[in-house]
Amino acid sequence: MAIEDRWFRAERGPDGKRTGAKVPVPNADQRKRWRVRWHGEDKSFDDIPRKKASPDDRPPKEVEIFWAHLITSKPKAKTADVLVGDLLDRWLATKKGLSARGYRACLDASAHVRREWGGHVAGDITREQVQVWIAGLDWSASMKHKLLQALSGAFALTDLPNPVTGVKTPKEKRREARWLTPDELEKLAVECQGYEVLVRVLGTTGLRIGEACALNVGDVDKKRGRLRVRESKSGRGRDVPIPAKLLAQLDLKRPKSEPLFTSRDGTRVLKDNFRARHFVPAAKRAGFEGLRIHDLRHAAASLAISVGADVKSVQNMLGHADANMTLNVYTERWDKGLDEVARRMDELLI
Repeated sequence: MAIEDRWFRAERGPDGKRTGAKVPVPNADQRKRWRVRWHGEDKSFDDIPRKKASPDDRPPKEVEIFWAHLITSKPKAKTADVLVGDLLDRWLATKKGLSARGYRACLDASAHVRREWGGHVAGDITREQVQVWIAGLDWSASMKHKLLQALSGAFALTDLPNPVTGVKTPKEKRREARWLTPDELEKLAVECQGYEVLVRVLGTTGLRIGEACALNVGDVDKKRGRLRVRESKSGRGRDVPIPAKLLAQLDLKRPKSEPLFTSRDGTRVLKDNFRARHFVPAAKRAGFEGLRIHDLRHAAASLAISVGADVKSVQNMLGHADANMTLNVYTERWDKGLDEVARRMDELLI
């Protein structure tokens, strides 16, 4: 670790593996408690006065300030002897501007990379080693790509050759979109007792489940018929249209700071609980076993296309980064609309 607590060390079990607990180091109070090391920099700090020392105590503010200064300053020219774990710390520092979800994804990926490579000297790692490691993981292609992005990003902060360059990974297989008709969507909503309005909103607006759960009463613009999404996957907000009939079903008489969608006990809906306890069983009862909550975004896009929405409108509604993503997923739906175009043009011909 770049910030070392010299008064405590990680406890290890009989098998030699870390247990997650910390134990005091004998006679540790005779030396400075905190040590910061980075690219040849090595500085120790006294601990701040405390009523009771604990391995869970955070370092003093001056220690964290010194560490932040080191990891954000220009790396030293000689980086061959730096540990990958230190590089991952610096890479994470550059990701602080991401959305909460994006930063959590970076944290997860770096944690997996750290377990494999954190204690290795960066200059010793080769492309062949990385290729063997990534090929041996029994994980999805998507997760493998995220791990390589983290490792590659860490090396990009050095003057070393990037061992990720040229590493081959399997192509991500896009899962086929599953479409629901308006009748099927309503059948699913009825089965999801107590959460009917939430299901209808997801299936007609294209909101992600996390975006819907984060909505407050004050995020509904009744006059314009819009839902204001403030927390999105991309980190950018957007306004999403909502049908008037659904708008009338929302309880908007509560304070603006209260959650728009609540659980049966009146608290904010938690997406993972909702998915496991309510949505999955309801989909099974409705005859849609295997249906994902994300498929409701496909249903919303399909409905929008069927009533004449263009690519840009669907892109904005779903919050896609660019129109190419929208086209890649929903080209089939627009292709089916060509039959209707031909029929209407035929009616215009004499």
